[in-house]
Amino acid sequence: MSAESQVYSEQELTAILSPRRLFKTIANCIWDYSFLPRASGDKLLVSKPGDLIWTPHRFGALGLIKPSRAYNCNSVRVSYGSFYYPQDILHRGTYQKYGIRTERYTADGMRFVFPEFISYEAVTKSGIERIDQTLWPELVRSYARLNSKTVNCLASCRNAAAAIHSLWVELVFFFDSLRTVCRQLEDMPIALEAPESRRRLDAEVKRAYDAGREYEGKIELWRFRDEAVTTFRSRGEASQLDEYIPVLDSALNPPVSLPQMLSLAKDIKNVNCIVGALLRRVGLGPCEAGIVELEECCDGLGLGITFKDVAELYYGPDAREIAGLCLNLSFRLKAHCEEMLGVTILAPPEHYSEFFEKMYPI
Repeated sequence: MSAESQVYSEQELTAILSPRRLFKTIANCIWDYSFLPRASGDKLLVSKPGDLIWTPHRFGALGLIKPSRAYNCNSVRVSYGSFYYPQDILHRGTYQKYGIRTERYTADGMRFVFPEFISYEAVTKSGIERIDQTLWPELVRSYARLNSKTVNCLASCRNAAAAIHSLWVELVFFFDSLRTVCRQLEDMPIALEAPESRRRLDAEVKRAYDAGREYEGKIELWRFRDEAVTTFRSRGEASQLDEYIPVLDSALNPPVSLPQMLSLAKDIKNVNCIVGALLRRVGLGPCEAGIVELEECCDGLGLGITFKDVAELYYGPDAREIAGLCLNLSFRLKAHCEEMLGVTILAPPEHYSEFFEKMYPI
């Protein structure tokens, strides 16, 4: 079953969808569809998910598309060397046959617009198996009317393996963005004076800060998991798939345990607050933490950085010195996380390459 045939089925629900909502819905459907044959004891021999891949992401797990020659996408960037975002290839391969498009509705907002219908002739020529024509739309409908928190929870944290990878990728983006900002500020603090470079630095700081906050957010989703499953099963819409979904099994075998991941939450929260507040003193990022909160964070942290070190830079902000302290603190936290987890936290391209080569499929 091809990726485009699975995306097409969403048009039955609404003509317009936000990308993130769509990708999270697809992530859930990929997981269930991958397991339906096994979960049903081979009663439902649906097709494999094709080029659609469940992808842990800093926004929560998404259903994205693995690179393939079929899309003739030599001119399209492969994100982190491992996947396409669907909106980047809508006008390529067989996607272009169905009239799906994107449109911008705010300065920084984009949405998918689907055709009102796809003709019987187009569906017949698509080669979609009859069982998939029936069950994939039914599966999509099962998730489409759930609230966002439930959809996000089941996409990212439906089982311990998914939760581990969802937390792991937040660490990847947190350390990568923080390292990028701090090294540039250390080497060239004058970059703060140029509007364009300041905008780039500010966006990178926000990515790091958001990843740190999302680590705590994913833990909250994991704790919400049982309630999310109950919400799904009591959604009031019968389906012949109800006996099997949501599938909570996994073939993933992460090299770390969830309790180890959970044990890092406090240190990550404290460091995120400290570096976020200091970088805010030179006009970067969204963190609004004050000196009292910083003292509490330093008191709860055992990485060799004192409140005195932080306070001196908070009251006398110097971009290069702040970058140096934040970089030092991030290196110490990264080393602590790697020691606790027994793995190396890589940069995003290397992380995704290892994930899809060694730990996938789900």
